[in-house]
Amino acid sequence: MTARSAPPSSHRPRRLRLGVGLGLAGLGAAAVALNPPMWPVSLGLAAAIPVVDRVTVRRQPSAKGREVRVGQLLATLERYGYRVMLNVPLRRRTADFVVMGPSGTYVVTLNAQPGRYRFTKAGWLTYNGRTVADVVGDGSTRVAETKRILAEHGVKSPVQSLVALTSTSLPDGPIDMGNVMILEAADLPAYIKHGPDRLAADHVLRIATALTPRREPQRQRQPHDAHVRALV
Repeated sequence: MTARSAPPSSHRPRRLRLGVGLGLAGLGAAAVALNPPMWPVSLGLAAAIPVVDRVTVRRQPSAKGREVRVGQLLATLERYGYRVMLNVPLRRRTADFVVMGPSGTYVVTLNAQPGRYRFTKAGWLTYNGRTVADVVGDGSTRVAETKRILAEHGVKSPVQSLVALTSTSLPDGPIDMGNVMILEAADLPAYIKHGPDRLAADHVLRIATALTPRREPQRQRQPHDAHVRALV
């Protein structure tokens, strides 16, 4: 099944601004219709639209802000022997975060789309009324890509995909989908620490080394190169 990325959350502020603007305009029109001498109130409400617009935009957390906050949460795990890496290239995908430590390796994907997760009577997990096969499929692919990189370096580790929700709450707690776990971003540290300690510090270091992007070595400059360039 083809994995698809979650729709961008940037549409939410636009809808919010449009709703506020239409509401203020409607109030102004109603005030004038009921009492024509109140036309100054209509002008005042119209002038307030740009102010409200700026306020609603400021209140929407940016993608960078969400990344920083989640990074700060994950950084609290370092005192327990965990390592945190940001924007780790895998095969075809890039992990927002990779956390490795005594309990294993976790590929963290941030999901800022607001909505509601729930199980149907048939046992299907839905998000805003739609199945989440794409979320699970994408997480499973990230797990497979991570395991492949580790295998190429002769390193073994349990790997799990964590979908961290930054704009949605889960009243019933994390949702276990096998090798993909859906949970609130605030619950990341506690969940990662809950597993049994299976990996030693040197093993964690080997995992981090295997997942660290490699840079292509630069060709050493030959002594005659400078002389050739000088002649040219």
